[in-house]
Amino acid sequence: MRRDNLMVRGKLIVRNAATVLCVRQKASVGGRTIISRKDLMDCPVADSFLGSAERDAFEFKSSFEVLMGQSEVINWMKSTPEKLVTMRYAGEWKVPGGEVDESETLRQAALRELSEELGTPVPSNTVLRPLCAFQTRPVRSKSHLMHTFVALEEENPWIRALSTALLNKKLEEKRKRFKVLAESGEVFAMTHEEREKHSPEVHRVEW
Repeated sequence: MRRDNLMVRGKLIVRNAATVLCVRQKASVGGRTIISRKDLMDCPVADSFLGSAERDAFEFKSSFEVLMGQSEVINWMKSTPEKLVTMRYAGEWKVPGGEVDESETLRQAALRELSEELGTPVPSNTVLRPLCAFQTRPVRSKSHLMHTFVALEEENPWIRALSTALLNKKLEEKRKRFKVLAESGEVFAMTHEEREKHSPEVHRVEW
């Protein structure tokens, strides 16, 4: 990640986080993706990928798809009756992941976040392959050491059985239930664990 002219003033909190790329092979291969050099500059591995190439754009061809989720806008875990707090990356499409709890290993955190964000149980014997680790830019005085894993469909039959239509229906039902709690004010009387269980975090998922 480029850190040109990056300055951090005050206290910076750095936390471990784990993310999971659920990857499957496309049923049919076709088409292409053109990405400009400018858009690639924000990629964490841009320097090593671009090297000394002088092209203005790069063509990508892939037979794989990655399961991603679109973040909700309101962070109900940090909101109060007086102030609604937005997510760090509201509305952004991202892979499942989050901070590692004190009592967790990186693997345990990866599986927990995957289960929570997909809204479905994830087998404890899921095969996770380490991919990379990097530190993110500070946002609101916090940075993360991101540990990324890959879960391949061919090694994890439960991924093949996933239905995004069913997952999105469950997420919609969760939002409707939570809306009732939010409008009544009941959500603000919940414990941290209760609010975490009921609060919507992912709006929808798609390959």
